[in-house]
Amino acid sequence: MFNVIKNAIHYVSFEELQTIKAKTPDGFYVVELDGSQIQTEQEYFSYAWKAFNFPPMPRHSWNGYDDWIRDLTWLNDKVGFVVIFLNFTKFLKNAPETKKEVIDDFNEIVLPFWEHEVEECVVGGTPKPFNVYIVD
Repeated sequence: MFNVIKNAIHYVSFEELQTIKAKTPDGFYVVELDGSQIQTEQEYFSYAWKAFNFPPMPRHSWNGYDDWIRDLTWLNDKVGFVVIFLNFTKFLKNAPETKKEVIDDFNEIVLPFWEHEVEECVVGGTPKPFNVYIVD
């Protein structure tokens, strides 16, 4: 049976998120980021590096982030990925251009990669569900 994966960013209420979390099958890697704790680009990278267990790097950057989030070979046993941004209004509150860059990065790079590009870029690469939930 042919299965089409559609990865996306979803804006949901806290109540909807609880239902989604309850219905998320075992085997998904779930990352929760508290936006009230992330106010700079470097704080975002720091939290993302820890949450995804990215290999250490001397300085975090968009290039390094994009490389590792499209790799995730250390999480090969996971069937999919979920990123949850809690308190999104407070996330990068004084850095709107960085906040936009984070969302654009998911929309333009991360989600399409795991939806279909992984097959073209990685030998034996398999598409996986990767969804982002934004909650206020």
